[in-house]
Amino acid sequence: MNTTKEVMFYIEPNPVTTVEDLEQCLQFGEDWIFRAQSTKDALTTTLERDCVKSDYNLENDAPKIEVEMIRQFSRVYDGIDSDIVQNNSLYCLALMRHFGAPTRLLDFTYSRYVAIYFALEYAYKACEDDNRSAAIWCINVSRLFNNAKRKNPEISQWINQRIENEGRDENTFRELYYDNKYTFVCSENPLQLHRRLHLQQGLFLCPGNIRKSFHDNLFYPYENPTKDVRKIIFKPTNLRRDFEKYYRMNLTRESLFPGLDGFSQSMRYQFWFYMMLHDVREKWRKSDSQKDEVSDE
Repeated sequence: MNTTKEVMFYIEPNPVTTVEDLEQCLQFGEDWIFRAQSTKDALTTTLERDCVKSDYNLENDAPKIEVEMIRQFSRVYDGIDSDIVQNNSLYCLALMRHFGAPTRLLDFTYSRYVAIYFALEYAYKACEDDNRSAAIWCINVSRLFNNAKRKNPEISQWINQRIENEGRDENTFRELYYDNKYTFVCSENPLQLHRRLHLQQGLFLCPGNIRKSFHDNLFYPYENPTKDVRKIIFKPTNLRRDFEKYYRMNLTRESLFPGLDGFSQSMRYQFWFYMMLHDVREKWRKSDSQKDEVSDE
């Protein structure tokens, strides 16, 4: 049985109902990062969720499963960057996450606008439950390092080495995340960013101890997280208008996930656009028809 530490973080008392108000609400400063997700879900990694779904125990099984998945992915992957995949665990994990594999990494973004767009998608998907809402988690990322070092002075050296390591190589990553069992979360990004990560202004939060939940890793170093961890509930009252606004800002699934898959997936959020195209084309058709009738006379 995996236990979760009970922690009080800040929750915005009243749901935000417009993207304009949400944009204002998320103006925290450059040290903050954002993640949109379902309102009812806790902050959990895909590795954690799939261990639970598969009836495996985090304490005993998660580290073993992670090692074997990384090894297997490195063996199978045949891209031009395969040398980096085989020699850099963080790059390998980021690429695995990119292709949908369960990992210890949890996606965040530096951009509040990207987070708001994803919140619109989550709210759209929640419509089936009669609860058109989404949550945006906001975290002061600079405080993560400070709290981890304060709570676990033994790893201060490894954290500092990781921060100062411009090449973000395997040694500093392994020393911090694999060669100790301390409970904490720090932000991470590989030196080489794949395209989607770059376009989404993304980064990852990485737990130090995957034998425990992400929630426990995140909140363990905090005495009072209410100033540094916030959850804002978004209940849009006009999804169609909000999607159109962000379409005009070039924030769509197509722009954030370039390629035919992103373009095709974006269509489900753009019915307003296709109705507009239909109306315009119908107007042109009627106009041309009227011109033809006049010329016949």
